[in-house]
Amino acid sequence: MSTTTTARAHPSVDGSSPPVEAGVIREAGIRTRHRHLRYAIGVALGVLLLGAGALAMSGGPWSSSEERTAEGIPPPIAGATFDDGRILAQWSKLHVGWLYVYADGRVLSYPDRQAAAGHPNGGILERRLSPVGVEMVRTGEVELREFLSLSDPLPTAAWSDPSAANYRPSRFALCHAPVSESPPREGLRDVKLIGDQIPIQLRSVLSGTERSFADPVVGPWPGVDCFVLDAREAGVVWDVSLPRDDPAMYPSDANYTTLTATNGAELDVVLLPILPHGGFVQWGG
Repeated sequence: MSTTTTARAHPSVDGSSPPVEAGVIREAGIRTRHRHLRYAIGVALGVLLLGAGALAMSGGPWSSSEERTAEGIPPPIAGATFDDGRILAQWSKLHVGWLYVYADGRVLSYPDRQAAAGHPNGGILERRLSPVGVEMVRTGEVELREFLSLSDPLPTAAWSDPSAANYRPSRFALCHAPVSESPPREGLRDVKLIGDQIPIQLRSVLSGTERSFADPVVGPWPGVDCFVLDAREAGVVWDVSLPRDDPAMYPSDANYTTLTATNGAELDVVLLPILPHGGFVQWGG
């Protein structure tokens, strides 16, 4: 499967996680599926395209060959803190899943077949590496795909916390996802298209929260504007919505629902967990 990457500037060593506005989006021929078929959606900062119906996912923080060693290994992570959202490594494969490893040791993974892996609740899983484990990932001593099976490819010293828990995001993207239109549309659309139809009780919650996830390089859709909400605000939206598949909201997964417009029509939306680097992942097959 061929891949294409887009370059982006190397982040500052002392900088915090990139802002939400820096995110990018790439639609990849996604076919709408219900939650129980694991249609997780997302966007990230650089773009790695793995073919139609696959992943829109970030490239790493290393934007050119000059920033790697002669062996192709990224330079050591300097100044990493406990909440450092710089991307150290990433991996994905259709029908297998995706993962990110961050500079602070967090490993976020989304196995496609989580029920078979013993995690029937699904969603994005989080573990944390120790500095020893971060160095092993950086130097290529571990196969990244092994993290998706939740087997333990690393020694005990490589883990700060090897147990897998559902990722608990602090922010969510509320995006327009017109999945019930006839004919159905693929991908996300700008929330400004439904701005004047938003239920009155949500307008104060959503006011001033619109952000752009855009990449002028890749297509066919150059980007999308979504509302960015904290966990409380996302809960308010969910409570007044009409969930498509399940009355419960799962913070670590894509949550499709509908809002009742001011004219009585249904507005298709999705709440997506924002990852530590400021983007979200669009995943489908």
